[in-house]
Amino acid sequence: VHLAMLSHPNPKKVFIGGGGEGATARELLKYKSVENVTMVDIDGEVVDICKEHLPQWNKGVYEDPRMHLVIDDAGKYLRECGEKWDVIIMDISDPVEAGPGWLLYTKEFYTEAAENFLTEDGILVTQSTSVFDDGREFSIIHNTLKQAFNQVVPYFSIMIESFGGPWGFNMATNSKNLTLLNKNTDPEDIDKRVEERVGQKLKEYDGVTHLSMTNLPKSVRRQFNAETEVITKETPRFII
Repeated sequence: VHLAMLSHPNPKKVFIGGGGEGATARELLKYKSVENVTMVDIDGEVVDICKEHLPQWNKGVYEDPRMHLVIDDAGKYLRECGEKWDVIIMDISDPVEAGPGWLLYTKEFYTEAAENFLTEDGILVTQSTSVFDDGREFSIIHNTLKQAFNQVVPYFSIMIESFGGPWGFNMATNSKNLTLLNKNTDPEDIDKRVEERVGQKLKEYDGVTHLSMTNLPKSVRRQFNAETEVITKETPRFII
């Protein structure tokens, strides 16, 4: 959430693909500039269960008038809604063969997002699987995004407890007006942006944490440099 929201100069409209437990929306709605968060999750039952049993994750976001919940396929909604978004966050399940979510990791989807779903300075973020998994999904997703976007920044969370370890993300844009936050960004600049745009300190993310998130381990950097595979509809990549 925070790298994209602090990279964009004035994010007002944000789309969440997935996001069933509401935590992504919770963090987005901390930003003063946000006027509309639309969360599209394919599984209404999961959303309802999370509302009932995990209220500490969403912290009342569904009562915020800026929040709009839609139960639908995220890709289908993006194609049919006719809207463009300042930030798109794909908080979806891993690319597994059993469900429709793998199509949202393809070159075709990323190209469509870049051309049709994002505003001029729009930014797309996608969860990109485990950092240290035996597979190469993190680097493959990164390489696939590079086929559709001019700027792609990989980073990872320090720890997501429910996932059992660090988790990879990729952030991308074709904007000619902005530079995505990256490993070379001044930590003091991060803290200044948080203060201006959120007005309070965040629980986990700040300038020093940003350096840890964007400076990937050597083994991961090596894999990124060697990666050539691209996910397409004809050549999918599934996590088994």
